[in-house]
Amino acid sequence: MPTPSGGRPAVRSMRGMVASAHPLATVAGVRTLMTGGNAFDAAVATAAALGVAEPYMSGLAGMGVACCYVARERRVRALDFVPPVPRRLEADARRGKDLANAAQTAGTPGNLAGWWELLSRYGSKSPAEVLQPAIELAQDGYPLSPFAIEFLEICIERHAAQSEWLDVFTPDRVVPPAGSVLRQPDLAATLEQFATDGPGALYDGPLGAALARHVQSQDGWIGEDDLRDVKPRWTEPLAAPFKGAQVHTPPPTSEGIQVLLTLHILDSDLESGDGSANLDSLVRAIRVAATARIRHTNAPRDELMALLTDDAVARMRVDAATARSGRTSNRGEVHPPQHTTALATGDAHGNLVCLTQSLGGKFGSGLVVPGTGIVLNNLLDWGDRDPSSPNHLSGGRPLSLPLAPTIVTCGGEPSLALGTPGSYTICQAQAQVLVGMLAFGRDVQAAIEAPRLHAHDGDLVRIESRARPEAVEALLAHGHRLEFAETFDQAMGGMQGVARSEAGWLEGGADPRREGYALGV
Repeated sequence: MPTPSGGRPAVRSMRGMVASAHPLATVAGVRTLMTGGNAFDAAVATAAALGVAEPYMSGLAGMGVACCYVARERRVRALDFVPPVPRRLEADARRGKDLANAAQTAGTPGNLAGWWELLSRYGSKSPAEVLQPAIELAQDGYPLSPFAIEFLEICIERHAAQSEWLDVFTPDRVVPPAGSVLRQPDLAATLEQFATDGPGALYDGPLGAALARHVQSQDGWIGEDDLRDVKPRWTEPLAAPFKGAQVHTPPPTSEGIQVLLTLHILDSDLESGDGSANLDSLVRAIRVAATARIRHTNAPRDELMALLTDDAVARMRVDAATARSGRTSNRGEVHPPQHTTALATGDAHGNLVCLTQSLGGKFGSGLVVPGTGIVLNNLLDWGDRDPSSPNHLSGGRPLSLPLAPTIVTCGGEPSLALGTPGSYTICQAQAQVLVGMLAFGRDVQAAIEAPRLHAHDGDLVRIESRARPEAVEALLAHGHRLEFAETFDQAMGGMQGVARSEAGWLEGGADPRREGYALGV
């Protein structure tokens, strides 16, 4: 029997469950379930609403990845909607230089195409029905929380030269007080256009042409041909065993291989009783898994499958025994925390969906296409400028992102959908919550709320300050250099999860580090 959380209770229901990073987005997904939708419908409704209620984290012009258990096919599938780098970046005379302004960081929008693919392949409701909650939220508005106001305070100076951004989010040119109502009528009209005309309005229509013209007028790279070529890809997830379960996560452009390697290394190296000594093993496994992920970024599937073999993992387990330092981010470049969001949904049919979508930085590039409410991402800033890097930023190449939405199966049956934002924290946080649930029997909410740590480059480990004293002492005794983070540190992610019991009921958990809420039907 899973242990109770001691904080928020895990939410349980029979017909459906939604967990997301904003309560109004969760309500959008639940509303879809209550009117006959399935987990795929609910995921898209929630994702669209997050782009309205959490515009600093995601939106329809972002990029993302989903991992799903499809009940009628009895299999796990992954959907990649991270478009390649725009072609013009390679051909332009400025190639090789740092990205100099907001427009030059904007990558081709992928989220809208991803939502439509999920709906058209597995949804049961019309796009108009699924988008309606987001349309109403944009049109009617919602009160801004203190959490949202913090982002506006950070960004108003950064985007001071972008009049379209100011018009949408700070029309009086000052940050409003908490409780002020944010309305986005242009975005509501754009979503209504998609509900009527479909994604072609963006990817092969006048709206897309306007977007490309606006970006290129400010020396950006996105062209109409890039938009026309956006095609989400269904892929076969990678998988690894852990404590009798199978953990599945998408292949590149996702970097979830690190999650699988961490768990595979730990599978035979955890003490019983959830002891503090396990944190040392966890940190060492993370460091070795991160090293492998960095070396094999954007690697072909066969190469990644070879990493997951028992022999390869056995060698990593030997390396982990002495790993005390190393690189966990990438090939030496420092990126700011990624501003991303995650959601999880489940239904009575056995479908589970985990979706992670991102704008990159806070409000992405801050570039708003005039008259549309569409905020463009800045995810090109995630690529490496070093030509020797496997994530080298070059026109037409894939762009690897540290996203890792996860599906767990037990005996072939769907068991868990779990995902988080957090840049290079993502793969570390995913592993910690999965260990808490699968190895130590915590319920999904308790596992999400448990104190979290992050192994940084070198020998530094940041750990939330509410960690047990014996856990801190154990890490220090094993030679780790510690730094304390906030009690519930936003930088440690914003995990959302939906678990499914053997009896078929659903359990939801949401991360209090941000504004997460889980609700059932």
